[in-house]
Amino acid sequence: CTVVHPPGVALIRLPLMIWFVDPRSKNSFSNAEHQISQLSAIIALMLIIICSAKILRHHHIGSENIQLAIITVVFGAGLYHYATYDNSYSHIYTTLGVVLFSLATFVNHGKHDSPRYLFLLLALSLLFVLVRMPNVFIVLFFWAFWVYQQGIKKNIPRVLVSGFGVFIAVVVQMVYNYLTMPEFAIRISGDDAGFMWDRSMFWSVLFAYYNGVMSYFPILGVALLAGFSCKKTRILTFWYMGMIVFYALLYGSWEAWHLGPAFGHR
Repeated sequence: CTVVHPPGVALIRLPLMIWFVDPRSKNSFSNAEHQISQLSAIIALMLIIICSAKILRHHHIGSENIQLAIITVVFGAGLYHYATYDNSYSHIYTTLGVVLFSLATFVNHGKHDSPRYLFLLLALSLLFVLVRMPNVFIVLFFWAFWVYQQGIKKNIPRVLVSGFGVFIAVVVQMVYNYLTMPEFAIRISGDDAGFMWDRSMFWSVLFAYYNGVMSYFPILGVALLAGFSCKKTRILTFWYMGMIVFYALLYGSWEAWHLGPAFGHR
């Protein structure tokens, strides 16, 4: 794979990493760079925990339930693993982006058309898509949910600003791919497999013993059941399940679907 480390991950780690990069080194990564990669992922995990707690407190969830939810997700959804052992990949930064989008959606920050809010939303959308190109569909999910929450008119400014961030990210990714491959294309990695739209492995992506997301992270099924069992969260759970179904169809149509959590389930 030529493009193993997406540009968004590099940009997020840049403020720390730039001081430890040795251009004269013959190794891919120095020991210092490995340590900074580890530190960056740990910081990302801590931000995930802090922002998740803030969202839950905003909705008047008790401290005991907040602690239980965070511990369950951190260890049950692989976040601890991707913040430590596999810290160089985009998993933990994708999760951080989702939590920050959730913070911008479910916590009242005043006016959604204020310059500060829109600038932060632009930066978030840009980096989130650069972290992993398929993250653009998560952005679309949040756009749709914003419109569902407040209608189209009130969300025009933030959808346009977020869309501009996504557009910049796509352009940057295409230029980056051209410089490394060279080819003007949207690729996940240098040796991308194709898609088999007529032979989807949808059910295997979800439930296969070795490769299914439910096998790796059964907490996902628990979260869905809990969401449907509570009347207040039922509608949001339908939205969430719709996104899971979409990604299962997308990755199930990819020829290398059997990579399991390594590709699409992060």
